[in-house]
Amino acid sequence: MNIKNKRGGANRPCSTPLLSRTGSPEDVSAYDFPDRFTDREVYAEFLGPGDAELTFELYGPKYDRRHRFYAVARQKIRVVKVTFKAIPGSEHKGFEPDNTLRSEEPYAWASVDKNSTSSVVRIEIEPSLAADMIELAVVSGTGCADITPKNFSAANTELTITGQGDAGNAIVEARIKNTALVCECLNVMALSKRGPIGVGIYRVWDSRSPATALPTNILSDAEIVAAMNERFAQAQITFEVDGSSGTYDVQYDNLQAPYTSSNGWTAGSDGMVQAEELSSITANAASWTAALKLIILRANGDPVNMHRDPPYSTMLIEGFQSSTPFNHVVMFTEPYVRPLAQVIPHEFGHTLGLAYYNDDGGFHDLGAWPEGSEKLMRPGVPSGSVQNPTFPEFGRWLRHEDWRQSNDEARFYTNTP
Repeated sequence: MNIKNKRGGANRPCSTPLLSRTGSPEDVSAYDFPDRFTDREVYAEFLGPGDAELTFELYGPKYDRRHRFYAVARQKIRVVKVTFKAIPGSEHKGFEPDNTLRSEEPYAWASVDKNSTSSVVRIEIEPSLAADMIELAVVSGTGCADITPKNFSAANTELTITGQGDAGNAIVEARIKNTALVCECLNVMALSKRGPIGVGIYRVWDSRSPATALPTNILSDAEIVAAMNERFAQAQITFEVDGSSGTYDVQYDNLQAPYTSSNGWTAGSDGMVQAEELSSITANAASWTAALKLIILRANGDPVNMHRDPPYSTMLIEGFQSSTPFNHVVMFTEPYVRPLAQVIPHEFGHTLGLAYYNDDGGFHDLGAWPEGSEKLMRPGVPSGSVQNPTFPEFGRWLRHEDWRQSNDEARFYTNTP
């Protein structure tokens, strides 16, 4: 069937739906009229916001030398568009729109704590006059989530999703009221609350090497945990500062300068960290009791082992995972090319199994993200030129597969099923 847009006649007055048959013999039924049509064309003529007229033209076989069956049917219709969107400012709080999906599922996603509520989604109905034609129905996963309100009188309405006690997925249908006609759907992921997970924040220096002292203007423990909680609330994961957090004096900076490592560089008591000095630090970390450990050091001084990929090989990384299991994140206050509030949650995302889509072999997500937001798990490789690089910022948004992945991984740090 061909569907065409018929132009002109936009102000045609509304009339009674009409079926006209031309070129047919008087006794149409004798020719089995409806079943003999094979060539069909449909024209859509939009008459105004939400209104349209469909014209069906049907062509049948010839019944004599000069005539063939032909039929025209016109029907006025109302076109209703229903869309689920994030409430402005809530794009990273548990919503994935349908235009960023990487799976075959065609509908948007929202997350909710299975025992609480979420207000991140709104419904948009066009035209506004059709709002009272739409109703919502939870058609699967009724033990997981419910949604309110279910009936509407305005074009835009904020929705509340309420967990019903069970973890799992639910589907919400937006229907034409009192019918089974579905205009749009919303997937809801009800997750178990994980946490609070204790994060030990260990500010490490070496008193034998005063240059290792940390700057005073870096984030406080509370600010670090707040950044973590903001980004992982969409996965229903919370964090708190572990009681073992503090400033630790660890002898790691080599005092017998200069020395030559197996990698060919020389270093002494330079106030910076080389890869071969990390073992002294992680040995101490083994006695620190937090479930997740953040080790903050002043400066990365190893351009051979702790650097970026070519052609940016001389640019040192800001943070990475260390130790097995990967529950240690090592952060440097220098170089400082991105705010630590962005980098720390990104690195802890890796400890929680992200990104689900390992697009670059380094567990980074190269897919699309919502307009006005940015992915947390994007790669941090700079662009531009080696002389003038541009470092991409890590955002706050996670796709729905990442909600599930990180929530599942968080079980191991909370001892919950």
